[in-house]
Amino acid sequence: MSHRKRVIIIGGGFGGIFAARKLANYDVDVLLIDKQNHHLFQPLLYQVAAGILSPENVAIPLRLVFAESDNITVRMEEVQNIDRSGQRVFTDYNEYDYDYLVIATGSTYNFFGNDHWQKDVFTLKTLGGALRLKNHIQTQLESSLITHDKEARKKMLSFAIVGAGPTGVEMAGIISEIARQFAQEEKAINFEDITVHLIEAGERPLGPFSTYLSDYSLRALHKLGIQVKLNTMVKDIKPNIVETSEGTLEANTIIWAAGVRGVGAVKLLNIDKPARGNKIQVDEYLNLHDDDKVFVLGDTAEFMQEDRPLPGLGSVAKQQGIYLGRSLRKLCAGKDKSELKPFKYDDLGTMAIIGKRAAVAELPMLHLKGSAAWILWGLVHLLLLIGFRNRAVVLFDWIWTYLFGNYSSRVINNVNYEDKATVSPELMKS
Repeated sequence: MSHRKRVIIIGGGFGGIFAARKLANYDVDVLLIDKQNHHLFQPLLYQVAAGILSPENVAIPLRLVFAESDNITVRMEEVQNIDRSGQRVFTDYNEYDYDYLVIATGSTYNFFGNDHWQKDVFTLKTLGGALRLKNHIQTQLESSLITHDKEARKKMLSFAIVGAGPTGVEMAGIISEIARQFAQEEKAINFEDITVHLIEAGERPLGPFSTYLSDYSLRALHKLGIQVKLNTMVKDIKPNIVETSEGTLEANTIIWAAGVRGVGAVKLLNIDKPARGNKIQVDEYLNLHDDDKVFVLGDTAEFMQEDRPLPGLGSVAKQQGIYLGRSLRKLCAGKDKSELKPFKYDDLGTMAIIGKRAAVAELPMLHLKGSAAWILWGLVHLLLLIGFRNRAVVLFDWIWTYLFGNYSSRVINNVNYEDKATVSPELMKS
């Protein structure tokens, strides 16, 4: 690297990638480190698991994103340690000095002290996880046709999703649609033989949404044949078994979508008292309170606005990344921190899709449901995708699926995909 200011960004998610974009081709050297070599669009991972989209449609190589940015270097390495006093980052292969450090390591699923459940459930945070779930779902459907054991067949055709937030609702809806198409194609299976359970500890699905939209989502889920179990606590999870406060469910497919927590950053920065959800408190400039050289954003940061922490949404990470990139341009040009404007999140609303032509959208001045929300959800997610090719292919696959009901990627691939995150397994436990 040259004599110019050096910025290291750890994590190639929404926050990291948009911060780097705002620094592209400026008089600053940027090093982007991620354990994977691609940016992953996590909101559409459930469609990879469903076989609607192929993995390459929701991921794009980081080097391709910054191919025309001479000042940005990408390295696929695993961050092991950070020396804040010496302003140095240590990876499994190298060590790098920095003038400013950006931590955007994202989140993983929160099992609320029951991490041993993780081995018996599927999650949707990585391509590996989505592909394993896709292979598993298709294998269960195929195996149900050839078994002569009625009890085994019942478990193969039973699906349990824990958590009725957007991810859980979207996953339950898409599994119901997969099952319905499978039953139409294979006369030996009736749709009524397939059971999809959606388990929620709260009083309603999509709790953060308005009661009006939440009630609509409940009706839409019931219309899809999904058994929604509200006010139901999960007490234990064992292989193919979910024990709840309302009884025991047996299902060969158990999907966890019941909350997330920050991953990696707490241990990397030696934070003694993290905020709720294993997050790190930051000031109005996204700085650590005791270190102006280190910034934290996205799912790993707790940023308070109007006395409430911002939610762990891609839109939050994107806006923080854009803000931070602009702020770093000024800092690297010699301006003082006091000259920066504090970050403020512009809440443009939240959305969730339930099934074909069924979605909800809670916007600042408008609440939408049904087809209108479904179309808006599609447009917004297309715009958030990185890369024109990905947008074009995803749009084509959506239109094809809508018109013909065919899922483009239902091939069972028995490759043992490894589910890796941005940081090491040891940091995942932090």
